[in-house]
Amino acid sequence: MNDEHRCPICERAFTLTDKCSTDIELGICHAECLAGSPVVDLETGEPVAGPADVYPYSEVSDDKR
Repeated sequence: MNDEHRCPICERAFTLTDKCSTDIELGICHAECLAGSPVVDLETGEPVAGPADVYPYSEVSDDKR
């Protein structure tokens, strides 16, 4: 069984240092894969001004190496 979590856009496995953003439909993706996409409030789906939140994958990963 493969436990690697992969970006739903590029299908590359995440590493703990990857910069990520959350897409309202796809979930966690590489931030670079979502570059240029509209930014929306994840609770309401309404468009918002400003950049998307970006965080290291290590903040959401269960892997605590």
